[in-house]
Amino acid sequence: CNEENSLISIGTGVEKLLEEVKFVFPDAKIASINSDDIKSFDDAEKIVKDISCGTIDIIIGTQMISKGYDFANLNLVGIVDADSMLYSSDLRALERAYQVFTQVMGRAGRRDESGKIIIQTFNPQNLLFEKISHDDKNNFYDFELNNRRQLNLPPFTQMARFEISAINEQEAKNFAKNLLKYFPIDDKIEVFGPAPAPLQKLKNRHHFLIHLKVDKKVNLQKLINDITSKIEIPNNQDAHLGCCKN
Repeated sequence: CNEENSLISIGTGVEKLLEEVKFVFPDAKIASINSDDIKSFDDAEKIVKDISCGTIDIIIGTQMISKGYDFANLNLVGIVDADSMLYSSDLRALERAYQVFTQVMGRAGRRDESGKIIIQTFNPQNLLFEKISHDDKNNFYDFELNNRRQLNLPPFTQMARFEISAINEQEAKNFAKNLLKYFPIDDKIEVFGPAPAPLQKLKNRHHFLIHLKVDKKVNLQKLINDITSKIEIPNNQDAHLGCCKN
């Protein structure tokens, strides 16, 4: 609306969160668990041992901490910036958020003492939190399945995603546009894009996406193979093409 400084960045990285926690709890012994800090099995084994022995007061980690760990004295779990998982172009965003949140919540209160969960969100009215708080898996499943049915999304159709990337943005965009001519015209096939990826620039490369939605009766793998077999990437372009089923 022509206002200066009207946009603010939201979300907190692990490093920033670690800095804030150290400021609030200067005497606490804090462990950071993420892919940058844990590069080997030995690293993971050491930090898990320290936590299990009670030498760690506070654990800060990415989603990798949600799976498989059993810490006897962990009774409080906080989920920071939960909204970052809820609002995404990924059709399985809610489904994956439900899985991660319930896994994280399962880390707390696994012994005699009951656990407490604190979720940070700008939208506490989101139906997902209601289903999680009532441990209502079946109702959430029915809700999500009904949404997919109304929007004609998998499992009622099939989808695939083509990802094009290049160091030069215009080359990536041009190659993505050119890719459209290889898709067949059929009333059972819908093509969306190309459009910039949610993280349009990643590791110094520009990424664009094309989504393909087809009827359940279409042989999607054969269609993908037919498309990719016809594509030629010019030698003078640093373009990469990847494809995966949704």
